[in-house]
Amino acid sequence: MPLKIIMGLGNPGKQYFRTKHNLGFWAVDLLSEKLDAKWQNSRLKSAVAYAKFEGLDLLLAKPTTFMNLSGEAAKLIAKHYGVSPQDLLVICDDINLPVGKIRIRKKGGAGGHHGLESLITCLETQEFPRIRIGIKPLDSVLPPDLAEFVLSPFQKGEEAIVSESVKKTGDAVLCLFEQGIETAMNQYNS
Repeated sequence: MPLKIIMGLGNPGKQYFRTKHNLGFWAVDLLSEKLDAKWQNSRLKSAVAYAKFEGLDLLLAKPTTFMNLSGEAAKLIAKHYGVSPQDLLVICDDINLPVGKIRIRKKGGAGGHHGLESLITCLETQEFPRIRIGIKPLDSVLPPDLAEFVLSPFQKGEEAIVSESVKKTGDAVLCLFEQGIETAMNQYNS
C-alpha cells in the first residue's frame, strides 16, 4: 500500500499561529493528536509526523516554507517518497467559501490561493485532492486588503465555527481514507 501524504498549508512562525491562512496547519495538528503522531523536523522543507490508519501509512506535513512556496515542500516530499500527486491530500483555507464551510475536491485550480498555485506549478498538475475550509466573513464582506485579512486572526463570533470545521476536516480526512473520496465528498461537502 503506497504512502499517503496529508499536507496542511500555512505559514511557519508564532505570529501566524492562529491566523486564517493557517487553517491547514490547524487541521493537521489536530489530526496528529488524534492519530498519536509526533512532529519532527525533516530535510524536506517541512515538519512531518508519521501515522498509521486502517492499514495505511500516513505522512502528515506542514511546509516550513512560507505559504507562497508550499509547492517546493510538496515536490520534495513527493520525490523523496516516490509518490504521485494523487497520493497527496492538501488542506488549506478558502476565501471564497463562507467561514467554516468545508469543500472536498478530487482536483481543480488554485482559485486565487497562492499556496495552491505554488503546488500546481511545482507538481506540474492540478490532479491532487484537496480539502478547503472557508474563511469568508459571516457578513460576506471582504476587506480591500486580502493579504492583511488572511494573515489576521478570526473574529470572536467565528472562533467556535472554525474550531468545529477544523475538527470536521480531520473526520473528513479519515473518512476519505477509509471509505473513499466520493463518500467523503457526499458526507462533508456542505
